[in-house]
Amino acid sequence: MVDKNIYIVQGEISTVVGAIKRNSRWNTHTPLDEEQDPLLNSFGHLKEILNNIKELSDVEPNVFLRPFLEVVRSEDTTGPITGLALTSVNKFLSYGLIGKKSAIERQSPVPSGGPPWDLISDKICTVVNDWHQIIS
Repeated sequence: MVDKNIYIVQGEISTVVGAIKRNSRWNTHTPLDEEQDPLLNSFGHLKEILNNIKELSDVEPNVFLRPFLEVVRSEDTTGPITGLALTSVNKFLSYGLIGKKSAIERQSPVPSGGPPWDLISDKICTVVNDWHQIIS
């Protein structure tokens, strides 16, 4: 049985990718263009990963966060698309998908210099909260 959290991430992928494709910049893209577009390609790669796992905890949070954060950092996306990506990250935080220990971390201790997931989660929360204050 597939973890329901995978469906949450897949739904957010569909939402953000749909908005990107409806944007005028990407409106004339062909499937070949989509393979070459870094944002769409990143989401496509994430879809492949999610289709090959049974539990979201089988991958590190940065794997499913990366495409959404790339949208936030991109100068090519509009404010509404950036807002959708931030809303997705906020949803991941609200549902507890970020900040949980991954399968790898549960099996072995994190060596010094390893990823401080609690600190990363706190920083993401800060960014999302700041964004909500800006749009309110």
